[in-house]
This record gives sequence, structure tokens and C-alpha cells, in this order.
Amino acid sequence: MTGVENGSQSYKHHSDHPTLNDKLNRYKSVQNKARQIIHCKPPQVFGIHGDWGAGKTSYLHQLRYHLDGTVIDDEKEPEQEALIKAAHKKDVITVWFDAWRFQHEKAPVIALLHEIRRQYELWDKVKNSGRKLADVTVRTVLNSFSDIAKLLSFEAIPLKAQDIQKTGEKWEKDNLESKIGGETIQEFLEKAIDTLLKTSRSKKRLVIIIDDLDRCSPTAAYRLLEGLKVYLSLKNCVFVIGMNQQIVIEAIAEKLSEGRDLDTISHNIAAPAIRAEAYLEKMCSSIERLNPPFDTNSLLSSWIEGSEFRQNLTLAFCDDGGNAISCLPPNPRRLKALANLLNTWSLLLDDDKTQDEKIQGAQALLLIAYVYQFHGELFQRWSFTPSFYTQLKKWATEPWPTPRGGETRSDDSSWPPYLQILELPEKMTVGSSGDVTPSIEALSNYPDPYSANVFWIAPLLRYADLNEDEINPILKAVAAS
Repeated sequence: MTGVENGSQSYKHHSDHPTLNDKLNRYKSVQNKARQIIHCKPPQVFGIHGDWGAGKTSYLHQLRYHLDGTVIDDEKEPEQEALIKAAHKKDVITVWFDAWRFQHEKAPVIALLHEIRRQYELWDKVKNSGRKLADVTVRTVLNSFSDIAKLLSFEAIPLKAQDIQKTGEKWEKDNLESKIGGETIQEFLEKAIDTLLKTSRSKKRLVIIIDDLDRCSPTAAYRLLEGLKVYLSLKNCVFVIGMNQQIVIEAIAEKLSEGRDLDTISHNIAAPAIRAEAYLEKMCSSIERLNPPFDTNSLLSSWIEGSEFRQNLTLAFCDDGGNAISCLPPNPRRLKALANLLNTWSLLLDDDKTQDEKIQGAQALLLIAYVYQFHGELFQRWSFTPSFYTQLKKWATEPWPTPRGGETRSDDSSWPPYLQILELPEKMTVGSSGDVTPSIEALSNYPDPYSANVFWIAPLLRYADLNEDEINPILKAVAAS
């Protein structure tokens, strides 16, 4: 994080870089995943699913840190003692592979082989002061990774698994017989990795962590998965793949449907997606889903600078009965971005206020910052039309009639289109007795926790006793800052 000056005060801007500091209390999941990696029977591929902003990359770095003690570049050791360092360093060597960086390779598995060699050399240099790299056997094995990579550098690697297999077998027959005695590429890589493990204090397995598969183009993602399946399904390798599962399934489905006559599958439009999901499930023995944070209020507060504003913001999250209001997006990346904005704008609040007024100021600033950060179109309307706040509050808090057959808030055509496209996380329902009772939307259209069109701040609009005269001066100060 970096300090940024603002007048006579400063605040800290929290970076979105991956971190070993576990604010989401995922250390138990990290420990369980590490045990699975150590005790499973390879070849194995584990998937780690999380939507964008869920903290997948940090989770994978924490897993690697727990396995063999590797730290992120330029980051200090984690603050929490719960995340044990190098708990399995006697058993594994880890390799990190950023898939999206190599997505333009004709065969991304070639880049992976180069990374295995490069990172092993770096690891060995650090652990053994370079003594092992002088060993003829180790040097020969490392050179063989480059040889294999060259042999796999086809002019245009095919996309179909059976074609990759046939092409690979042809290259093995034409080029590898004199080099490795007729063994297949897969057999040779397995022996090569086994040699490296044995000469590295008898490690048991190589753990290859692949991040950002979901950021790759459909072609690159599919080629990498096919390369892993054909060449790196090895008895001494375990893969851990971080991804947004749905995005990867969509990418695979796009490749599986290429070249097919769409008229022949129009009767079953979901067919490519179903086949893609089955493909991924076959690749990954298990896919763990990272849960969103449960206490979003506390997580946001942990990134707020200034004890007084943090305290006022904590009180701003409470209703009249002192109960916490859940009104924030359950996405760590979005919460950190919101915290950075609040840290900047909190310096605009007037200190010459009563305690109740300071709490109201924190509520107003949170509402403005949320709309500014996540719903830019609404903020622009609000900036030019201060009375828009009244319309927004009415839309978010007006009681609904008893729903008919699962209709959503957007079914009410009386609201403008820019509000109809948004979803509310909860609703106010008028029951048969006429009482207005807030209840969580439990129908099939309950919003996706990571969806960008959910207006999460709506409950605060209902509980906060704010009017235009109180909120618009803060809006004006923000707009002028």
C-alpha cells in the first residue's frame, strides 16, 4: 500500500496485488488442500474456483507458502501465525505458472515446460547454492526439458485431443528415438521429473500451480488443458488450477462447438456447455469453491484508515436496534476498492459535528462512495440532479405487493430502464395482514453474490434516516474534490 497526501493529512491506498495475509480466514481450507495434495495418488488435478475478485490468486500463493515456504516477490512474511510456513517442504517442489501470460503461445504447455526448468534452477540455486546444478545428471535432465519443448513446437498444434495425440506420436517416432530410446514424451518427462525430485533431497512430487486460466482466450485455455491431459498426466505431478469455473466452461464450450453445424444441435442448445462441464470435471478430480466473505462490514472496516471514521462507519452499519445491516458486495476486491475511496473522501467530512451527525455523515459518504464506485451511470444522474436521491431511495425501499409467481423488481415498468436492470438483495413485502416485513429474496432469481448489477447498498437506504438536505452537501463536496 502507498501513502497519498491530501492537505495536511494522508491516507493509505491498499493495493489489489495478491497477498499472504489471510483476512478471509481461509487458512483451514489451505491446510486441507495441502493435505490432499500431499496424500493423493497422482496424477491429480485440483481446481480452485472463485469469481473475479474473490481472492483466488492470494489463496494460491498462501497454499504455496504453506507447502514449501515460497513468498510473493517483495512481500514480507504474513502477519497471521495461523498460516504455517513450509509445512510440507520435505515432500514437494512447487512451480507457479501464470497461464494468461503465455496465452499467445501456439502450445502453452511448451511455456510450462520452460517454466518448470527455469523455476527449478532458481529453487536449486537458493536451496543448495548451485551445487546440484553442476551435477551432470541434473544438467542433462534440465536440458531435456528444452529439447522436449522444441519438439512440441509444431507449426500449428491442432485443437482436437485425438489429433494432438497422433501428432505427438508421430514426432516421438520421427525425432525422439535416438534421444530417449523410443519412450513416449510422457514417459520421458515422468522419468526426468522423478530424477529431479530424487536429487532434490528425495522430494515426493512436483506441484504445479496454474493461475488465471479464466483470463486466457478460449483457444489458449483449451490448448493448455489438452496439453496437460496428453503430456503431463504424470505419476509424480499434481496440478492446482485457479479459475472462474463458469468462464472456463464457456471457453471450452466455444471450442467444442467450432466447426459444428449449429442447425443440427439447435434442438439442444445447452449441449456444448454440458459437454464442456463434463470435460472439465474429467480433468479436475475435485473443484473447491471459495466462499464469499460472510462479514463484509468487518472486512471493509479492516481497510479503513483513521480510528474515529472507522468507529463511526461501524455504527453506520447498525439499525435502530443495534443490529448489523448487511449492505455490501461480498467481493474482497470490490470492498478494497470501496475502502480506498472512503479513505480518500473521509477527509472531506466536517469534524465540528455531534456524534449522531458524524454517524449520519459516515452513512451518507458510504452511500455516495458505493454508487460512485459500482454504478457510475447512477452517480452521474445524482450529481446533476440532487433530487435523484429521493427517487433512488423510493425505488430501493418501497414495499412490494405479494409477489406473483416469482416476478422480480424489474417487472415493474413504472421505473426507468437504468433502475429496472438492477437487482435488489432483499425486498419489502406487504403480507395479508398489511404489515411491511423485510425478507430475503428466496426465489429462483436470488441474485448472484458476485453479480455486478446487484444494488447491495439498498438496505442502508432503508435504515439510514437521511434526506436530501443532509446528503447533498457531502455529494457536492465529493464532486468538487
